[in-house]
Amino acid sequence: MTNKKYIIGTNSLDYNPKRNFGGLPFKAFAFKKTMDFCRIMDYIYFKIKKKSNPFFSNTFFDLGLNKVSLFHFFNTVSLSNKPWVVTFENEIPRPYLRSKYLVKRLTHKSCKKIIAFCDRAKNIEIYLLDKYPEYKQVIVDKLIVLQPAQALNIQSVAEKEYSQSIVFTFVGVDFYRKGGAEILRATEKLIAEGYDFKLNIVSQLKKGAWKDEHITAADIENVKEIIQQNPDVITHYYSLNAEQVISLFKQSHVGLLPSYGETYGYVVLEAQACGCAVITSNMPPFQEFNSNSVGWLIDVPLQERNGTMDSDLSGKNLALFQDALYLGLYNAMKEAIENKDLLKEKAQKAIEHIRKDHSPEKRAKTLEEIYISALQ
Repeated sequence: MTNKKYIIGTNSLDYNPKRNFGGLPFKAFAFKKTMDFCRIMDYIYFKIKKKSNPFFSNTFFDLGLNKVSLFHFFNTVSLSNKPWVVTFENEIPRPYLRSKYLVKRLTHKSCKKIIAFCDRAKNIEIYLLDKYPEYKQVIVDKLIVLQPAQALNIQSVAEKEYSQSIVFTFVGVDFYRKGGAEILRATEKLIAEGYDFKLNIVSQLKKGAWKDEHITAADIENVKEIIQQNPDVITHYYSLNAEQVISLFKQSHVGLLPSYGETYGYVVLEAQACGCAVITSNMPPFQEFNSNSVGWLIDVPLQERNGTMDSDLSGKNLALFQDALYLGLYNAMKEAIENKDLLKEKAQKAIEHIRKDHSPEKRAKTLEEIYISALQ
């Protein structure tokens, strides 16, 4: 290839595309948001129906009018014939779009690479492809895993202060699904036992649409009361921007994401890049980028579903899951407070993990090799 910049088209440069490819430090490629007839049709549909059309919002078609070298999409299936690559977070096509026609598009010669952003997503995709045996092997041959990149925000734990109270920080919109109630339950017990620590909560304290069906109005009021009753320990931020979140993590020692379920969990990488050891559940995909070496993994009851392990919150299993999460949080938070040397060791290993396994420069180089191959 020459020294000129090759233009890669995409139908979105929102957070996920930027995080996984559009915002990386490429040498030979630049990204451009391109015209997409499917997005135009989705806009018209929204104006008429007051809701998005799932087909139009997750497919791409341009009649070959965009002057780009190739395309890279996120969660989107291209209907055009110019070379394209797709990164996906859970399954591709999206579950509400899964049809033989769109699955077959992944076998088309224009589809050059299918990138799962974690092993969990890859395993789900392979499992679901059993329904399409005539297409499975062609798609699997294109399937790779490339986890999101993360730039370091500090270089060493020597940049952090450990002489004062240990600071825990939780960031998450869907407060309950992400283990927020169990964090507060563990926090109350630690306060009652006289431990000195601080807890930051960055959340709108919302009940989400996924894995939060059990949350009641009384649960929400209880959470608000616990926060209000412990102002010396708990600081609640309704919302912070990305820069403010990073600043908060740089002033913290432990990140918290003991989730009931995630497609990934970018905030774990962000906390690790700020020198925080992170406490998560052992839900997939957390084991892929957190461990008891760089943080804490809480063992929770799991069952196999769609080619991966998942939480079972049905019937009595909900209480078992919640109790395991609470006890795991309590023990991990207590250990972090009591053993600062261990905490610093884990935090430094977290920094090295980000440097080695999530380097934006390395990720850009890998993608450039994929793009060059796609153009040949």
